[in-house]
Amino acid sequence: MDRDGGVSAPAPSLWRDRNFLTMWGGQALSQFGAQIVELALPVLAVLLLHATEAQVGYLNAAAMAAFLVVGLPAGAWIDRMRKRHVMIWADAVRALALAAVPARDAAARRSRLLGAERLPPARRPVAVGAVLVRTTGWLPARIVAVRPTTSHARILTLDVPGWPGNDPGQHLVIRLTAEDGYQAERSYSIASSGPGKRVELAVDTVPDGEVSPFLVEIAEVGDALEVKGPLGAYFVWHETDSDPVQLIAGGSGIVPLLAMARAHDRSGSTTPFRLLYSVRSAADALYRDEILDLGRHSLDLTWAYTRSAPEGWPDPVGRLTPERVAAATWSPAQHPLTFICGPTRFVEAAADAMVAAGHDPARVRTERFGG
Repeated sequence: MDRDGGVSAPAPSLWRDRNFLTMWGGQALSQFGAQIVELALPVLAVLLLHATEAQVGYLNAAAMAAFLVVGLPAGAWIDRMRKRHVMIWADAVRALALAAVPARDAAARRSRLLGAERLPPARRPVAVGAVLVRTTGWLPARIVAVRPTTSHARILTLDVPGWPGNDPGQHLVIRLTAEDGYQAERSYSIASSGPGKRVELAVDTVPDGEVSPFLVEIAEVGDALEVKGPLGAYFVWHETDSDPVQLIAGGSGIVPLLAMARAHDRSGSTTPFRLLYSVRSAADALYRDEILDLGRHSLDLTWAYTRSAPEGWPDPVGRLTPERVAAATWSPAQHPLTFICGPTRFVEAAADAMVAAGHDPARVRTERFGG
């Protein structure tokens, strides 16, 4: 009631106040975007720029440092201005800055790929540019040997001055630069291991890809490129590991597992090694002859064919089933360390089969690529 004994009119709802709704909506959207950025920036740094754990930490520290270095003096300065205009302009500028990221990526993709028509003239300047970016972790490399391993895959040997050596199972990133400055980067597992500046890769053609068609169909001995690595410490086998090892590969996923099998054979380790290698046909198996040779003295080898098998092959042809995986791998009682590499669906199916058979999920390590 009011002073005169009348009934006061109810206060108008804020949800009907246009100014309040505008401010509330703008701030809600701003905070939503801020939270997305807080999660997205580290993820993009790892997936696209292949940042290390330390570099991601530096990124987060830089973001927090901005509040300490800029926040206090900027706050005192902005306190003299009209708050509403500052909020609107700050959000607008931040939105434009964030929108520039996907816009720049889309523009680069529209400029076409590193296709057969554009890569040959772009190969030569790479070595010059590489000298300028060594401080970022990129090393100049040159192809010194090329040989086919299937009709759609090639083995390349790179000479990489400054290469620190790598453990079996690690990978690197290759960067190619086109004539107009457009760059494409792809990760590839390393088939070699140990010290030295020679690095061996096996690259399988990805239809409509940017990098693999060049490396498989066009690249020649003497061509220059850039590499960053070695990367990865989880998907690695060490000679000191004494537990049985189970390798499961699908297609070109054999590459890091072959590096492990080679290191095991070279070291003379008595650790039991098994390989289950699933391929479409015998002709699609990368490193087939070498794998057969390893299977004669240091590797318990099982082949699985999904499309066609050699004449007289006794086992069924088709995708691996949990029963076939269990039959071809170590039993859970032997507590093996399992490494699985291949296309995403293959890796997930094989890992699920191992866990369903009773293997410790913590002992099943996976590395996947593509769909």
